[in-house]
Amino acid sequence: MTTLTSASSSSPSSIQTLMRALILSTKMVFSKWPYVAIAGVVATGFWIIFNVFDQLLFFSPVLFFYLPGDGTIDFIISNITAILMGLIVSMNVYVLVQSKKLKVVWR
Repeated sequence: MTTLTSASSSSPSSIQTLMRALILSTKMVFSKWPYVAIAGVVATGFWIIFNVFDQLLFFSPVLFFYLPGDGTIDFIISNITAILMGLIVSMNVYVLVQSKKLKVVWR
């Protein structure tokens, strides 16, 4: 069994172990639909917030979306950030729910 000794280690076995752990944790969390729903709601909320702050999405006087030519990179980065925020919040909720089920004995 291989163990990760440091984050800067670039041996193939440590990268494979890290990838397996990432895939396993993602499957564990997102196999239940409430966590998929949480991720979707959070990602949608952050997408709206980021696009309003970047002045790409307007609500007044009507709902309007405008993407200028020089804003493409910012739009892609805000989309990736919103999706990752949804994933992270959903995974953190999963950890909190699972940690409440653990029985901790204090001595």
